[in-house]
Amino acid sequence: MGQKSYLGIEGEIEIFSWNYTTQISDYLWFIFDYIFDNKNKKIEYDSEDENDLAGCRIIFSSNLKDVRNKLAKLNYTHQKIISFFEEFFEVNSSQAKKMIEAYFEGTDNPKRIENNFGKGFYDFCDKRNLWDTDLGEIPLIALLLNEIENNSEGKKLLLVIDSRDSEEKKEYWEELEIISKDKSTEIKIVNKYVCMAKINYSKGELPNVYVNLIMGLEYSIRDYIIRKKDILSKDSKNNLLNLDNMLKNLSLMDSLKFSIIYLEGEELDNSSFKKIQEIYGIRNNLMHQGMKKFDYIKCAEAIKIIEEMIKKINSFN
Repeated sequence: MGQKSYLGIEGEIEIFSWNYTTQISDYLWFIFDYIFDNKNKKIEYDSEDENDLAGCRIIFSSNLKDVRNKLAKLNYTHQKIISFFEEFFEVNSSQAKKMIEAYFEGTDNPKRIENNFGKGFYDFCDKRNLWDTDLGEIPLIALLLNEIENNSEGKKLLLVIDSRDSEEKKEYWEELEIISKDKSTEIKIVNKYVCMAKINYSKGELPNVYVNLIMGLEYSIRDYIIRKKDILSKDSKNNLLNLDNMLKNLSLMDSLKFSIIYLEGEELDNSSFKKIQEIYGIRNNLMHQGMKKFDYIKCAEAIKIIEEMIKKINSFN
């Protein structure tokens, strides 16, 4: 069968294509599940006989403005993608922008990369395994955001399944639905966990999102306590203070409260604390009870909430 799928802008050439498979549950489709609406689906036939599927084209469409708003609701923006590359590959903003562009050259050919991005840039990217690292759907989302930036919001994004010599029955295509509705080493590890959570999210691997978010938060609190212990130990009044023993049996949430209220002397926002407690509860449920149902929007909010708390903790002295 000659079948492929591609993304394109209405009235423009395709911007990305891949071989179509009937396994639409694969994580590649997760972001399309969210972007496209089954109501905006149409089928085109090359033949006047609709039973002749030698040329059958299924098209889903969504306005670029709607796509941008939906991605923003999931906490994906152009700047967020740049920040992701900065944190994940430990590069500056300028290098991150170049790496994103290089990723979409469609090649890891040294000569082509260096012609477009400067001498030595291939080696720079190669050492960071740019083309070999599993970045989930982060690059695809970056590509979509770039197309939105460069086109009128009134245009439509098209997802096209172009079937040639299809072995599927007409009913299959008619029923097909896309929608199923840097201070220390420890802090760098924290950033890695948050980045991995975002990659998991882009793949639709939501249970792993919660696992990585909580691990990142745990590392962040632990790193802060280690730093604070070193500061407190310099004051003779604290010689009898053994933070290791005090915190040994504390839960994550109690450690968070202890760090912010007692060690840092700040007020803990009850609303934020309850949201983090809920996220922690979801993580515990899936670890111990095999939780199976997840909400994509709430999961995106969880990433934002934990990321903000980690940044707050990392800013403490």
